[in-house]
Amino acid sequence: ALAGLEIEGRLHLHVHMPVFADWFERVLETGLLAGAGSPLLRFHGIKLLVDGSIQAYTAAVSEGYHSRPETRPAPIIPQEELENAVFKAHSAGQQAVIHGNGNGAVEAAVRAVEKAQARCPRRDPRHLIHCQMASDEQLARMKAVGLWPSFFGLHVWNWGDRHHDIFLGPERAARIDPCGGAARLGLPFSLHADTPVLPQMTMQSIHTAVNRRTRAACWARTSACVFWTPCAPTPPMRRPCASRKTGEAASNPASWPTSPFWMPTRAPLRRKTSTKSTSSP
Repeated sequence: ALAGLEIEGRLHLHVHMPVFADWFERVLETGLLAGAGSPLLRFHGIKLLVDGSIQAYTAAVSEGYHSRPETRPAPIIPQEELENAVFKAHSAGQQAVIHGNGNGAVEAAVRAVEKAQARCPRRDPRHLIHCQMASDEQLARMKAVGLWPSFFGLHVWNWGDRHHDIFLGPERAARIDPCGGAARLGLPFSLHADTPVLPQMTMQSIHTAVNRRTRAACWARTSACVFWTPCAPTPPMRRPCASRKTGEAASNPASWPTSPFWMPTRAPLRRKTSTKSTSSP
């Protein structure tokens, strides 16, 4: 599909496609990861899935979930296996693209890259991690070893209320996807929508990174905000004071269904009809 778009002149960005871990060594031997491809499209790097998602209770959340404190999933990949996979890519000059949402998965990934850099130092390796629950200490270690976070910032907008009430609780939910912490450290980061999980909404991603507003119009404005400073006001996450007559269910999380994948939708916009009268000449 991407090759077809390039041929038609409708691909307008460089696309690097990482290879899943099970296939990495075989593809590496073919030479496809050595630069083969077209000007805009080529294979590069290894893709590693260290955990699942917070809203499915499959992310490696070390302290357990707010509503299920006994649920503490371990990373999918054993630590030694993860370290070996990261090192194979790192030592071959390839990028490691790592999926890790929970703080346990983030810690596993950071350790793996730290060990790879110690064994085979590389300048500016730009390994990527998809992380939600990174601590400031983990962000600092990422910068030290060239591990760049790619935040699914839209989680704050789309699932922030449910993280607050169900999955993580107020304190942990208030600092998910800490773009502000990365910015203050000078740690480069990107934003993504994990399409097809959510459609590409670039301006909404940027707005959420800066303002951290949830679907129910609550605020999670903490040090995780991109432009937050210690002297700025930091109101906690708060519930809406009142629901509008339209879209009441969307602004009242207590009325939401229990499915972790359900998300409220906005009431449809009503087109204004013109009241201007017309007269025949």
